[in-house]
Amino acid sequence: MDSVIFMPVFFPNEEIELWSYCEDDYDFHGPKNEYTLREKVKGNFSPLSTTSSLKEFGKILTDTYRLILDENITVYDTDLIVVNDVKYEIIGTPENWNHKLLPHKTILLQKLRNNSRV
Repeated sequence: MDSVIFMPVFFPNEEIELWSYCEDDYDFHGPKNEYTLREKVKGNFSPLSTTSSLKEFGKILTDTYRLILDENITVYDTDLIVVNDVKYEIIGTPENWNHKLLPHKTILLQKLRNNSRV
């Protein structure tokens, strides 16, 4: 019988706030496009290196970051990520890596210039 090893993300260096998009409420102008805080988790948050940016996008992007989270944390591509009161949007779709030894989620983030979303 195989034993399953549960390992946390190595080097969690930041508390990450996951904000979910919702348009449940309506006002005179239509749906209120708001975000609500869903959960706070620990994760490995770091700037995307120049080499990684060139490899991933074919050009150097500024204000781009990589977030690594535990595989069991739910993240939607419409979520807003907040780290130290700075807001980031998700680029693309969160990637699930199902390695037997170190399963995790990898998410690419872009720093938001307009902080009025939350």
